[in-house]
Amino acid sequence: MKENAPVSERTEKEKALHDMLAEIDTWVDGLGRGLDGGSKEIVAIMNVMGLSTEQSCEGHADFEVSHSLWPWIRLAIPDKPEERFVGELDALDKAYKIVSEQNGVDLDDLMHGEPEDLYWQVQREFYTSEELQKTPEYVDWEEKEALLGERVRSLVDEFNADRDFEAGISLVVDGVGIEVRSNMDKEVYVKARDLSFTDDDIESAKELLPRRQEEMRAFMEFLMKKYFGEI
Repeated sequence: MKENAPVSERTEKEKALHDMLAEIDTWVDGLGRGLDGGSKEIVAIMNVMGLSTEQSCEGHADFEVSHSLWPWIRLAIPDKPEERFVGELDALDKAYKIVSEQNGVDLDDLMHGEPEDLYWQVQREFYTSEELQKTPEYVDWEEKEALLGERVRSLVDEFNADRDFEAGISLVVDGVGIEVRSNMDKEVYVKARDLSFTDDDIESAKELLPRRQEEMRAFMEFLMKKYFGEI
């Protein structure tokens, strides 16, 4: 057990957390909606700890309103470079233009995914090229992203070490990107992502939601103690 942070240091940390909560109240998504009330505290504590968040959801029981039947926090290093590969944007623009002319489809529609088969044809042909070279900016961003992922996984592992593992309830860091979420069978996660949940799947998820939210709150309390030097 660590000694608590000195009073002056704790006051500064409390102010930083208070300011972050106030800032979060101004955040909105593309639809003009603010953060879920149940996500604000954990998003705030993560950001003041240097764990930059990108999106979050407290989990909702209404599948028609939100397809997130469990809480999750997605993290990412900000200012991701627009181009992953050297000349990526120009090369893709040219590829889309050629395919649209060859197939008589609208260029703007094609670049926005319609028709899907031609869109993915362009994507596959470009991103499987052996000549691709990552930009220096993207390499730098990717390295920082990897360090963020390592830090988040370390914190979740430390938290889980003092918890009773329970399938579907315990927290994991998703292998794709950096997303802290409730653990579940991959099949369940894929079905939710593809909107192919059955009525039974939805009812089962609704029953688990309160306990999943409780586990995420416990993780938030764990991060609070880490932040204030109590553990």
